[in-house]
Amino acid sequence: MKHTFKTFITIISLIFSFSLYAQVDTKGTDFWVAFGQNATRTSSEVSLQIRIVATEATTGTIQFTNIGTSVPFTVLAGGVYTYSLTSAEKAAAYNSSTGISNKTIHIQTEKPVTVYALNDNSGTADATNVLPVTVLGTDYYQISYTISQHAYPDAYAIIATQNNTQVYHNGLLNATLNAGQIYYRTSATDMTGTHITTDKPVAFFAEHQGAHIPYGVPAIDMLFQQLAPVNTWGKNFFVPVSKLGKDIVRIVASQNNTVITQQGGTILSGNLILNAGQYVELMVPLTNNGCYIQADKPVGICVYLTGQDYNGKGTSDPAQAWLPPIEQKVNSALIAPFVPSGSTNLTEHIALIVTPTSTKNNTTVSIGATSGVPLSGGAWYDNAVSGMSFYSMPLTNKTSSYLFANQAGLTVMGYGIGTYESYYYLACSSMRILDAAFYANNIHNQDLASEIICTQPTQFRAEITGAMSTAAGHLKWYIDNVEETAARDQLTWSKTLANGTYQIKMIALSDDDVTTKTVQAAMTVSSSCAGLVTPSCTEICQGAGSVTFTLSSYWGSITKWQYAVSPFSTWIDINETASTLVIENLPETMKVRAVVNSTNYTDPVTITVLPTPVVSFTGATTICPGSTTTLSPATGGTWKSNNTAVATVTNAGVVTGVSSGSVTFTYTRTDGCSASVTP
Repeated sequence: MKHTFKTFITIISLIFSFSLYAQVDTKGTDFWVAFGQNATRTSSEVSLQIRIVATEATTGTIQFTNIGTSVPFTVLAGGVYTYSLTSAEKAAAYNSSTGISNKTIHIQTEKPVTVYALNDNSGTADATNVLPVTVLGTDYYQISYTISQHAYPDAYAIIATQNNTQVYHNGLLNATLNAGQIYYRTSATDMTGTHITTDKPVAFFAEHQGAHIPYGVPAIDMLFQQLAPVNTWGKNFFVPVSKLGKDIVRIVASQNNTVITQQGGTILSGNLILNAGQYVELMVPLTNNGCYIQADKPVGICVYLTGQDYNGKGTSDPAQAWLPPIEQKVNSALIAPFVPSGSTNLTEHIALIVTPTSTKNNTTVSIGATSGVPLSGGAWYDNAVSGMSFYSMPLTNKTSSYLFANQAGLTVMGYGIGTYESYYYLACSSMRILDAAFYANNIHNQDLASEIICTQPTQFRAEITGAMSTAAGHLKWYIDNVEETAARDQLTWSKTLANGTYQIKMIALSDDDVTTKTVQAAMTVSSSCAGLVTPSCTEICQGAGSVTFTLSSYWGSITKWQYAVSPFSTWIDINETASTLVIENLPETMKVRAVVNSTNYTDPVTITVLPTPVVSFTGATTICPGSTTTLSPATGGTWKSNNTAVATVTNAGVVTGVSSGSVTFTYTRTDGCSASVTP
């Protein structure tokens, strides 16, 4: 808001508020996706669907690489956009045999959205979230499932985001791709544990054509899930369980001698000490209220729905979902249930919301563009061992998005079930890089730009995957590019910092004494957790110009702004709720602050109003041709004449008249404030 201070406040114009919650997560503006073969179905026999949900209204395009067509779309704030592929588009995005092609889809939007994809045929279906390009990586492991007795192939798909991308399968070069090309590979054996590496970031999808889960239990269903790169894998996991009562979990190791502990599951195959690429499989019953898994090295986990003849519920089929680690919680998550356009057996759509038990009751949901309300219609399941809980909530509104929020952090899974049909997918989580990271007051470096450090001293902690060098200087910390030598080689350290914004950098040296990992981020320090107010300037001349105040890194809702003048004991309300405030013509020095959620105040910022210079003639006020006079002040600034042809003036205030006519003399003080005088 812009305000002019005279005898009262006048509203001049409106600057709309916006959310400053920034998360490194499954939302984005640039996505790649492709579909794999669904059992024995041809492209004409399946329903392929893309669903896009948005917190802010936006526009975008769905581009089909193979045929060069593009579909523009608009999605409203809190809305859902559903696109079912035409016959030609299905043929252009449906992959069935090993090889390189252009059968991919590129989705781009103006503002961040969440994207999902569904591959459906009555009796066999699955869905996946689609990861934005910004979180893709170069190091993946395939996580799939055992080949059934019907011998439907396992498969994976790799989509290049850059030209000349080299793709390696267990260390062997298998393909070189340009941006938008796909390498689709099938196998007569389970490829779980296969190591896929590339020299440029790619999108990686597990796309089993038809599995029995567990092995031998009718009936088959395809699996479809985009997998996360290894640098986002974690060590701590909580597994929620579907209403089916028994889910399957596969845990894949990324490093040799990975030791795993679990509470809540039963081992079906494998063991809890794994080498890279090996896996252990668990069954997790709902009666245990979830399963708590820990590993001493990063692991990747997928959770599976089972065939209905296994769970005894008379519903569902196999489906696969990526399970994010607890470290990948977010403050809000957006999800929408799938509504297949073709024939389908899907009858129920459900969300699983995972959050700490201690703050579970703070979780809210906004359906469509409505305000957040407490969860209802489902049930909480508390897991005492992990301190985590999950809520099973039916998604009954099939045309609206559901926005779940909890400041303590949450992740959300989504699934749908019906007679011999199901889908399961990760709805929303963070995708922070965890292989080399630092935390400030337990805030991950990728989240620091949208958070505030509001307690001192600031506690720093390094998290490094893999062996580090033991040489002196193997871990260095910098603040504003100046090394904190006292913190050298320290995984944890602390420092008291004044309010302001700092550049934090950490450099870790690997055990080869050559390879380094550098992580850096901007960090804002404020004594108030309500947010940080930044003014466009801290000094202004009296009666001149305006000051813009911007509230950033805030949480909750802005209630109002306030200002105070000397002696600064009384705060006066400005009843505006935008995140930007403009005040014109400040009459005197004042302090300004914002109020968040009614009772939380930002640190006040002080704007010093500089007095107008007092100028006068100390000599004659009439200047005759050829005469001189003097002005005050004679020092501390500069004098100028608006017409040197009439009169000239020195910086000492000495005026020499050279001809007749009018003239104005302007004095500018060293602080920039000025005043004029006319003889």
